[in-house]
Amino acid sequence: MYVYGFIPDDFVIGIAVPLVKMLDGNKLRAVSQNYRLSLLSQIISKLFEMALMKLFGTQLQSDSLQYSFQSNSSCS
Repeated sequence: MYVYGFIPDDFVIGIAVPLVKMLDGNKLRAVSQNYRLSLLSQIISKLFEMALMKLFGTQLQSDSLQYSFQSNSSCS
């Protein structure tokens, strides 16, 4: 995959699971904006991502506005 720049179709298949953001009553479950999606990926794709991060993690940078994806930082 690294050499040819090709990702198999099976690597991008996952299960989308809706998660409730806040539970302040049953009527909030009916509001679609109160959900976020979490994608359950296959283990082999996660292992490949971890291997890439181990090899190239020091060379990768995220945007300064992406607080949740930066190490030693939080949204608050």
